[in-house]
Amino acid sequence: MSVAKCRTFERTWSVRARHWSLSALAWLAIYSGGPAFPTNGQLPITDLGAIPLCDRCDLRLQPRLLLGDSSGPGIIESASVSVIHSPTSGVYGVFKVGGAQIALFDSTGAIVRRVGRPGPGPGEITRLVDANFADSQIVILDYAGPKLIRMDFLGQHLGDIRIDLGGGRFRVVTDTSIVIGSVDRRPARVGFPLHHVSLSTGAVISDLGSVSGEWSAFQPLAQSVLLGSSVRRDRIWSARSDRLQLEQWTLDGRRASVLAGALPWFPKPTDDAPDGPPPTLLLDFGVDAHNRLWLVVRVPDSDWRSVRRRGAEGLVSARDFAAFWDTRIDVFDLGTSTHLGTTTWDEAFVGLLTVRGELLPYRVVSQDVKPQIALYSLSR
Repeated sequence: MSVAKCRTFERTWSVRARHWSLSALAWLAIYSGGPAFPTNGQLPITDLGAIPLCDRCDLRLQPRLLLGDSSGPGIIESASVSVIHSPTSGVYGVFKVGGAQIALFDSTGAIVRRVGRPGPGPGEITRLVDANFADSQIVILDYAGPKLIRMDFLGQHLGDIRIDLGGGRFRVVTDTSIVIGSVDRRPARVGFPLHHVSLSTGAVISDLGSVSGEWSAFQPLAQSVLLGSSVRRDRIWSARSDRLQLEQWTLDGRRASVLAGALPWFPKPTDDAPDGPPPTLLLDFGVDAHNRLWLVVRVPDSDWRSVRRRGAEGLVSARDFAAFWDTRIDVFDLGTSTHLGTTTWDEAFVGLLTVRGELLPYRVVSQDVKPQIALYSLSR
């Protein structure tokens, strides 16, 4: 039996409903004419809609590792967790967005320790937005400030760095810098969802992620900046949760490639009626070392009509998200333009983790009434 709650700050449906309750004209303005990117020069553009779909090809995902204990420091206290991996030490980190601690597990899945403590002071975490390993350090982005907190694997505080940006997910791209996905409405940064930031000073080195600054902070779900997984640290994949337009960017601001197209299970958004189905959303994605694209998409559950909703906007409680949504996983071989298969989990929250060039989907499951995080690999 799986467990699912809200992934981001345990927020209720009402937070997202403010974005989705938009007129059909607004949605059409965004989506008319297909993907919004130019076909200039030799930019590699892959049309996902042109790849033949294999409807009867089921992805064979086998459990690879379980993280979590029934009690003590290794207990998984929430079903909405994020998992990170250190390529140098093999350590896994588990945290809840909005929390104040990170649980560290070794390569066998055994708990090592918990690091981080709540509070507003130096080295303390008010509301964790994201975390990543950077060599022998853990870098944490705290919503308060915002600030970057650096600590070692023992949890010893190494320093805080204030940043002049809103909070967002981030990737470590060099030994001394990260890229944060965040929509900033200040004039100098409007229209650029990615920001290259120094780890030593917190200063913004450059703004990127847009050809001409056209990323609007006022479009539906525009502030939902997704960062995909890449085998190259110096390349950043970015997207929005409401559209299939995946863009790869270099640190000098060049768009290296685009993956986009119409897929039958990812319809264009329509006016969000209170009695209508929940919107289809991109949860996570990435390209692995074998040039395979992984898409993790939240789709309406077959029983979404049975979920009790409240108010004129049809608000849904976070505890009912699993009954409102499923998660569909698809894998495409970009080298051969082949759809390798699909699988659907009765979950609302699924993520992707990069481990030595492989992408591993993960979810929280119950093993003998003990919540654990299950990591899966693609069977060959």
